[in-house]
Amino acid sequence: MKNKKPKPLDSNKKRVEKIKLYWRVLLDELKDGLHQEWRETGDIPKHIKNRNFKDVIVQITDIFRMIFITILWILPGGAILSGFIVKLFKGIRPSAFREKDKELKDE
Repeated sequence: MKNKKPKPLDSNKKRVEKIKLYWRVLLDELKDGLHQEWRETGDIPKHIKNRNFKDVIVQITDIFRMIFITILWILPGGAILSGFIVKLFKGIRPSAFREKDKELKDE
């Protein structure tokens, strides 16, 4: 077997510099992309406010109400307690159920 000559140090340095350059370019592009994404994400609340901000708030509060009712059901005796709580506090029910109650009252 012939002994292979080790590559000169200059070629290894060139490779290392080339790899560093590739990483630098990649990180710059990633940084620019993340910055653009951050700016666009910051514009989302403005668009929501312009369109249907109230509907989004109602949906988020409904989610929190359902989380509360779900936690209540998990507790021992929660099924019985939830009935009493819904009777006492009509606002706990999600908006979908409250609209049906309003229609029933109107009839």
